[in-house]
This record gives sequence, structure tokens and C-alpha cells, in this order.
Amino acid sequence: MSDDAVVKAMGTALSVIAATLERGGVAKAQELANILGMCGTIASQDGEEAEGLILGAWAAMIEDSAGTAVKYDN
Repeated sequence: MSDDAVVKAMGTALSVIAATLERGGVAKAQELANILGMCGTIASQDGEEAEGLILGAWAAMIEDSAGTAVKYDN
């Protein structure tokens, strides 16, 4: 299994978790994406460039899915 496949699968899983949290009224998916993006920036600034890129990719995946998520009435 390639590292790219693992990163993509984890980003997809995080997007599902973010959508579930938003649907439950716990947190907005955009907020989770912003926090992950900030963590990615910090990791990159601390010299962990690969980690920063992965966190940034996950943040982008969550942000992309947040705009297309199906909204449910609770």
C-alpha cells in the first residue's frame, strides 16, 4: 500500500467524521478544517514539512467535502 493511498484514505475518514460532528451539532466541518490547517502550518514551521503537508491536505479534503455535504434536519 502506498503512502499516498493511506493519506487519502485517512483524509476521507476525517471528512466523514467532520460531517458527522457537524450533523450532530458538535462542530462545523469548516472549523475542524481550519484547526487542522493551523496544525499543518505549525508543523511545517517546526521543520516537519511532510507532516505539515499531510495535515494541510486533510484540511483541504474536509473543506471540500463540507461544501458538498448533505444537510440533515435533526
